[in-house]
Amino acid sequence: MSVQTSLSAPGVWVVTPVGRIDARLSPILEETLQQLICGGSRWLVVDFSRVNFVASSGLKALIAARRKIRVTGGDVALVGLNPQVREVLEMTGIDRLFGLYATVAEAVAGIRET
Repeated sequence: MSVQTSLSAPGVWVVTPVGRIDARLSPILEETLQQLICGGSRWLVVDFSRVNFVASSGLKALIAARRKIRVTGGDVALVGLNPQVREVLEMTGIDRLFGLYATVAEAVAGIRET
């Protein structure tokens, strides 16, 4: 379980959680997102391609990051959702809050247009 970050394009950070976003990984994800936002990042792409489960605590981390970054005129996009994770987002309605993209490249191009 880990969270990796990389600068994909000027001002666009990609955050890649690995494993299950549960009670153990959610605080790490939330801290990572908040640190990037507090550091001045306006656009975040969360890459779920290496995630096989997301708990409510992980959803909370995403919503908190979106709420905070929107104040600065930025946004958070989600990519690489497997069917199980997508279903959780759809069941909770959270999929309507975020831009959903197939790839990081699509998200980087699309997120700046919002």
